[in-house]
Amino acid sequence: MNENAYKAIFNGGYAPLSYKIVDKHYVIDEKEAETVRLIFNLYLDGKGYGEICLALAARGYTTRSGKNFPKNSLHDILRNERYMGTYTFNRVPKTKRRNSHSYARPNDFISIPDAIPAIVSKETFLAAQEKMLLNKKHKGGAYTAKRDYMLSGKFFCGYCGSAMQGYSCCTRGNMYYYYSCARKDRVPADRCKQKMIRAEVIEHWIMSTLEREIFSDAGIQRVADSMSTAFGNANKEAKNATTVLLQRKAAAERKLNNLYQVIEDGDADEFDMQRLKKTKEELRNINNEICETAVKSAPDIDTSKIISLLKNMREEIFAKKIATTQNKRLNCL
Repeated sequence: MNENAYKAIFNGGYAPLSYKIVDKHYVIDEKEAETVRLIFNLYLDGKGYGEICLALAARGYTTRSGKNFPKNSLHDILRNERYMGTYTFNRVPKTKRRNSHSYARPNDFISIPDAIPAIVSKETFLAAQEKMLLNKKHKGGAYTAKRDYMLSGKFFCGYCGSAMQGYSCCTRGNMYYYYSCARKDRVPADRCKQKMIRAEVIEHWIMSTLEREIFSDAGIQRVADSMSTAFGNANKEAKNATTVLLQRKAAAERKLNNLYQVIEDGDADEFDMQRLKKTKEELRNINNEICETAVKSAPDIDTSKIISLLKNMREEIFAKKIATTQNKRLNCL
């Protein structure tokens, strides 16, 4: 290996899975290398990321942190040219996120063939790249249908607490839409018991519940009363806090005036000057708190205005049944 290649490699700062650095040289970690080879072999045998993750877990293979492999780590491994012996550095543009899966090469990209020990053959690695490109093109055509998932960011798994994310699949030319546990999808071997839920079913149930519990006449009145009461209580607390702060301010100002009098009489010592500095700081803090409390305080809400607003929302969401409007309004709830 030439000197420039040597410096380029070891300025990189870390060794990927299946390698360790010994005396500034890349050395194969055979236990980890078994994992990498198995990933390539299973992928070329037609296994999907989820099946590969399950197979790794079944054989006891884990990440360096001892956790089961997530799907996105498989993509990174299959794309890492170091596994065929080619050293690469700055492979992903700096403006891209780490998991952006970008195929673009930045201007300062470095690639040195046969610079480090290979884990898989070049033929195996290149076959995997070709398969990934074909899969990418296939998915690009198969999943062109777009759909808004109105519960995104608001719907969480009851078993593990992870977000439920939108998921679509095409079967015999028909598109089906679901919500699926993000953890179950991301780390297949960490089996969350949550099943996929048909998007149409759960969204219809949510909208029906909202219409019945929140946007019925009785529901609107209940929400308006609760909001008005809560807002009034918050204002009352803010006013009480302001009263206490004003009392503290008056006491601090009296203390400050007394200290000024001691200074004017010529009787102040170092301890008095420290008290003066501390009291002035206390007064500044109190004034800041008074300003913050004043911002929080606002006139009481008119219940009739809340009712009018909620009825207008009900008209847009349920009477007009406009999907985009439903999504926007749900973001406000």
